[in-house]
Amino acid sequence: MRAPKPGPVVIAVDTLREGRSVSQLHARLSQDGRPMVEALICQERLGDADPWWSAEPPAELPDRQDCVLAQKEPPGAVSRSR
Repeated sequence: MRAPKPGPVVIAVDTLREGRSVSQLHARLSQDGRPMVEALICQERLGDADPWWSAEPPAELPDRQDCVLAQKEPPGAVSRSR
């Protein structure tokens, strides 16, 4: 598995199990016929009440121009040549 390049990708999702309360899915992101990312997902239907996380106000963020750009490579990372 590797990170995809910018550009077109294909996403395929298969249902592994469809239950009464929870379903399991397998998702695969491919590029140029090669798998790049795979994920196993558990999904369930939320009740009618607001989710517990919606009670918190959104975090305050700095203005975009005050944000610091992240480095391409994290500190101490070893670059691999391909």
